[in-house]
Amino acid sequence: MDHAIAAFLFSAAVICNFVLIVVGVVVTFVGSVYRGWLAAAERNEAARRHDASFHHPDPVNTSLYEKAFMAGASALVLVGLPVVLAATFHYLLPLLGHVASP
Repeated sequence: MDHAIAAFLFSAAVICNFVLIVVGVVVTFVGSVYRGWLAAAERNEAARRHDASFHHPDPVNTSLYEKAFMAGASALVLVGLPVVLAATFHYLLPLLGHVASP
């Protein structure tokens, strides 16, 4: 077989594989987007029907105690954690480089 024919057949095979892969990726992507769109529409319809069954849904009623506890816990994490880390780096890390004298 001639080298030019072999090169042509090899190039045709590579191009065909590339085209098939691209078509497969595009079809998979389009199918996935379409299925996601259908699922979202079904979820929205189910949520609309579920919410319509309640004439007067009650709002979430969080007690003042729970709100204060969560505010305190959040403040403890947001303020206390950086303070503890800063103290660790400032006071404890320098001790790692020194040997205690006898």
